[in-house]
Amino acid sequence: MENLSERRFLLLGDDDLLSVALAAAHLSVHLTVLDLDLALLERIKRWASDVHVIHHDLRLGLPPILSCQFDVVFTDPPYTVAGQMLFLRYAIDALCPSTHASLYLCASRAYLSFYQIAQIVEKAKQAGLRLVAIHEDFNEYRSPPDVVMDLKRRTARNCIAFLRSSLLHFKPSTAFLCSRSVPLLPDDIYSYYNEASDATC
Repeated sequence: MENLSERRFLLLGDDDLLSVALAAAHLSVHLTVLDLDLALLERIKRWASDVHVIHHDLRLGLPPILSCQFDVVFTDPPYTVAGQMLFLRYAIDALCPSTHASLYLCASRAYLSFYQIAQIVEKAKQAGLRLVAIHEDFNEYRSPPDVVMDLKRRTARNCIAFLRSSLLHFKPSTAFLCSRSVPLLPDDIYSYYNEASDATC
């Protein structure tokens, strides 16, 4: 990841407590976390008091106070197309109008097909972002029991003990971004459909 010194950093969701890790590294970074899980936010404040936390459901839109405010936005959305699109759209809204800004988005090929990820990248491009890099299998998590059961239903492969996701790094190709190019889909962002027939572990 790039130099974060003195940068304004927003995490849209922080199940992995990345904000706590960044705070513990004593970087000169201004950290904000937006999450729906109030207990998680209380835990973050307890462990990293300098992190600014906001309790909010992103399905209601990005709070206007966060619009165009951040140099870096990181998000690990639900691995559904609807979830990816919703978080991508509001991550774009949160970016400051600068070609030096960065947006990081995680996507798992265990749930999303190559075609679906390509769709996400294309919508980001239409919004004014360019894909800088894809770091395959950047994240690795031990699969919780519900994920193990779900992946067993989806694939005959045995690689289900760990869930991996790739990290997509975008930067603005122009200072003017149009988040409305990213559609808000009617599907429940937490409903996983068996669309990813070519998904891999």
